[in-house]
Amino acid sequence: MLRCSTFLEVRLPHIAHNIDLIRTHYASKATLIPMIKGNAYGNGLERVAGYIHDACRVNHFGVASLGEAVAVLKGNAHSIDTGRTNHVVVFSDTELMDESVHHVYAEQNAKYRAGNGAQLAPVLGTEEQLQLFCKLRRTIFKDTPLCLKINTGMDRLGVTLERLKELTPLLRENGGVDLLLQHFSVSGLVGHSFTKAQHIKFQQAKESLQAAGVEVRGTSAANSGAIEQRLAVEEMYVRPGLMLYGPTSLAASSITPDEVPKYRLWDGKCCGYFYTKVLHHYVAKAGSYIGYGITHNLVPEDAVIVLIPVGYADGFMRYYSNMPVTVSPAPPRGHEDDPAVKESALVGVVHGNVNMDIAAVAVHPAMVGHSVEEIMRRIENESQILVWGNDVAEKAAAVKSIPYQLMCGLSIRVPRRYVE
Repeated sequence: MLRCSTFLEVRLPHIAHNIDLIRTHYASKATLIPMIKGNAYGNGLERVAGYIHDACRVNHFGVASLGEAVAVLKGNAHSIDTGRTNHVVVFSDTELMDESVHHVYAEQNAKYRAGNGAQLAPVLGTEEQLQLFCKLRRTIFKDTPLCLKINTGMDRLGVTLERLKELTPLLRENGGVDLLLQHFSVSGLVGHSFTKAQHIKFQQAKESLQAAGVEVRGTSAANSGAIEQRLAVEEMYVRPGLMLYGPTSLAASSITPDEVPKYRLWDGKCCGYFYTKVLHHYVAKAGSYIGYGITHNLVPEDAVIVLIPVGYADGFMRYYSNMPVTVSPAPPRGHEDDPAVKESALVGVVHGNVNMDIAAVAVHPAMVGHSVEEIMRRIENESQILVWGNDVAEKAAAVKSIPYQLMCGLSIRVPRRYVE
């Protein structure tokens, strides 16, 4: 056990709740490809994949790397990797030009053709990848779907509309496109003209191929932000990512008061609750320096220092200094957002340098409205505290980050405990 009192509690039914919301209110006609890359956004790749397959009737999965795909299949050999109903799409296979990995696709998809395994498909994001794929279309990739990414404005990966016209004969000769997709770059900003322009370009790409006699059997354009805006949800597939795990992808600042009635604001349930404990707490006198360094770790006034057993080896990074952390005992499960609980919570801020294994949280009397003596009384050594949960976006904003990074950043040293 790498950690005992520090762990991420993953409430799997909350993922099921979020999937049901998407299916019911946001993309009722589309097939979901839940994004489980980045260790299922920090929540545990194999276990989350297995749960959403078994409990949520999901049979398409999106990962970033071929290694993630293999882990999903091996970790769910008796559920996902059976029969011909399941599909794993590798959205960022950066190793596709390496011939030493081609056998993984060949062997997995031979199993799929025989009805004994899930289908495995790489997304082709460069013209070079497409050319190589088509060169091997009748040998290594004969059972592998052709999934092509279009660059509609993100200017990262994908074939441009101009080059797509030149590649049309190649696509036609190789049986068409099984999945045509693109990625919105600013879908977190409600109603942004750039997102609308990308959507138009994607429609143009689809129409251009179809007009040239290239069969397009599947399409996908919407990520979480687009799904929340109900943009491109009429395509065959949608790809929920962050929203699957609870947080919204929309920037609140981009929704004006008069627009609020137009949107069913995302009310997903957070699935990941990061707990630790109070290791030790004490009074630090004004002028004290806490931990490593002698610059940014000065205590300007008498304060209570709470040591928690998390550090950057746990994925609790050094730049998390000044993140607010509640140091009073964590409430019972399900009561984290009760107004009375929030009102009585004792909140400090991460102070000084986060170390590899320990961070210090300073509780200042002026900030909490209590004396040092009262703060000392209300904090209990060895008590369980909640570092983040449904407020992960607020915690991220406090350190100029995003919830994706906090969630995905938790290292393997932090155990994942699953609640079903």
